[in-house]
Parts: sequence; C-alpha cells; structure tokens
Amino acid sequence: MENFKYLIFFLLSTSTNNILSQSTGWIEQQSGTNQYLRSCSFIDSNLGIIVGANGTLLRTTDGGEIWSLLDSGTDETLLEVQLVSNAIGYTVGANGTIIKTINTGLTWFELSSNTNQQLNAVFFQNENVGFVCGKNGTLLKTTNGGVNWSSSNLDTLWNLNKIFFISPNIGWVGGVKNLYQTINCGLTWEIKSTGWNEITDLCFIDSIVGWGFFYDDTQWSVIRKTNNGGVDWGFQFIAQWYSEDLFFINERIGWAVGREFIYRTENGGQDWNATGFLYYDLFSDVYFVDSSIGWVVGDYGRILKTINGGVTFIEENNFKEIPNEYSLNQNYPNPFNLNTNISFSIPHSSFVQIKIYDVAGGLVDELVNEERPAGVYNIEWDANHNPTGIYFYQMKAGNFNETKKMLLLK
Repeated sequence: MENFKYLIFFLLSTSTNNILSQSTGWIEQQSGTNQYLRSCSFIDSNLGIIVGANGTLLRTTDGGEIWSLLDSGTDETLLEVQLVSNAIGYTVGANGTIIKTINTGLTWFELSSNTNQQLNAVFFQNENVGFVCGKNGTLLKTTNGGVNWSSSNLDTLWNLNKIFFISPNIGWVGGVKNLYQTINCGLTWEIKSTGWNEITDLCFIDSIVGWGFFYDDTQWSVIRKTNNGGVDWGFQFIAQWYSEDLFFINERIGWAVGREFIYRTENGGQDWNATGFLYYDLFSDVYFVDSSIGWVVGDYGRILKTINGGVTFIEENNFKEIPNEYSLNQNYPNPFNLNTNISFSIPHSSFVQIKIYDVAGGLVDELVNEERPAGVYNIEWDANHNPTGIYFYQMKAGNFNETKKMLLLK
C-alpha cells in the first residue's frame, strides 16, 4: 500500500563489510570479484553458491558474511546453479558445460553433456533426476546424477531459457515462441502456450498457478500470470526492457529483478512495488529461503541481501532482545491530525494482519497482511483522505487478536 511506511527493527550483523541501505532494505555483501554474477542458490540461510562469468564460483556457509572464491574447473560462463541437498549441487553454462559438487560445493567436477550448445537452465527433482535446457532446442535429462544424459523428445530448434518442475511428473520449459509442458517426467512434451516473442523466466507454486517474464512485440518485458497451468497468461505488469528473474515463496509474496530494479509483490502479482533502484546495474537472479531472507546478484560482482523481504524503509534494530509476547500499542499521537503511528511486537515469525475500521464496522484500510519475522515494528497510517471520526485498528497474529480505538480530528 502507498499511504504508509514500514519502520521495521531487526537484529543485524555487526560485520563491517555489510552496508545497510536504509532506503531499500538491502545489505550489500562483499563478493571479492567484479565478474558478472548470473545465478545463486541456497539450501538454508547459511549455505549458498553463486556462479557467473568466466567460471566464477562463490561459496558461503554463514549467510554471506564471507564469500569464498572457489575453483570451478572451467573458464566458461556459468549461467545457473542449483543446490539439490547439503551435499549435491549442479551448475550449467556456455559450451555445454555441466559441473557438479558432492561435498557441499567445496570442489566441483565436470560432467559430459555430449553437446556444445549453451545451457541456460538446470532443474533437478532430486539428487539423481534432473533436466537442463539451452540454445537451439537443447533439452537433456539424466536419471543417474548426470553420469548419462539423453536428449528429450522436444521438436523445436528455438532457444529454451527456463525449466521448472512442480512435482516429479509435471514441469514446464519455455523460451522463444513456445511454452511446453510435460506430465510424465519429460517422456513427452506438448505445447501449452504459443505465439510469444520470448519467455525468459518461469516460476510455479503448484500445477495451476505460475508467473513468467514474457517479451511482447515492443520488446518490453511483461510479468504474466497463469491460473490454469500455463494455457492462458494474463497481463500483470510491465517490468523493464531487460528483465531477468522471478521468485515466489508462496501464492502471495514474490520478487522480480532486472536492469536497475528489484520489485516485490504481496498479493500474488496484482501490484508490484519497487524495493530499490540501487545502481545502474543488471540484477540477474533472486533467491529467498523464506519470506524474509533472500539475495540478489548481478553485474560487477554485486551481491545484495535482505532480512526483511526487501521491504523499504528498514532501519537498524536498537533493541537487544526479541519480544517475548505479542503486543499492540496505542497509536501515537492520539487524537491525531492526518498521520499517526501504530507499533506492535511479535515474538516469532507470524502471519500478521492489521486493519482499520470505521465506527460502522466497514474496512477502511489494510496496513499489514503478510508473514513477518520476530521483531518490533512501527507503521504510519496516513488518514489524509478520511473524515474526522472514531476509528478502530485490529491486529491478528497467531492466536493474538486485539483491537484499539483512535480519534482523527481535522
């Protein structure tokens, strides 16, 4: 919503390498490289891998406090990485490159793909069954952890940019012109949607609902959503002329990145809000481990981290302890003219709703409606467009439910 600001307090790292941008909610981490970083993948809030140009491969075991530059064994540009488990991971790239780790990313070895085509994307369902896709219709499958790869039965020579599975059998692959779907783990593929200039990214939360980056006839990148498994794609938002990656943590909360932008949605893509135009850089990938903790990577070795979902107006936490109970405080000032502040506390990660009602019980505004980590929060309600009168604000979180009264005087 546009008529209030979040002022959120968190416990942040004291590392001198972290630079907090109070206007965007993103922390810059030191990568130790100026290479173009293309993809990142995390198992949890600590263990992650980033790959990029000229075989660049970075690893962290502490959430990005320290990023170690490792030997990938190749000078080829690495385009996508996926950590499948604490031990196993894969990354793909130019000239048919596929490399694998079996020791949490400490060392990597090359697999034979039997192609020299550029491989754009990788998706493993488990440690053994996986797919890679790339230029000129390249689509390969393995059932033994990459020891052998077989060509899939996909009749196209168009470039394929992204592959995504939601279950062992159901998956999609998209690129130039067409979106394909399989319902039998890649044994057969059928065209699900066609006529697009290019599909550059896909993200599904189940077999029905998904989002994608689509380039239209004007070469602008459009975020579209499907509610029928990819048959139809409704327009949601024109992002930018160069868009890269989408990531949804659930049916409501998602992020999109590209040149000079990071967008966030809290309502399934109905509205997309910029969380920061931080640099004149290209952000190439976004990855979240939960609704709060995530990373964005991009050009010039850029790594950004958020611990509040990328919500704007983050401030450093001045408190030493996490709250031990839910609480909703009286707004201040009260009575008020035009603006007032409402503070609340949550002892652990919870789905929080704060709504404002008039004396007749009608919903006036919705200030919070999302998952939040433990902390103390303060939000501002702008009542500029509301008439003088008594209003009620209600907070629901877990089993907590409390309502308080406030008076607007103009």
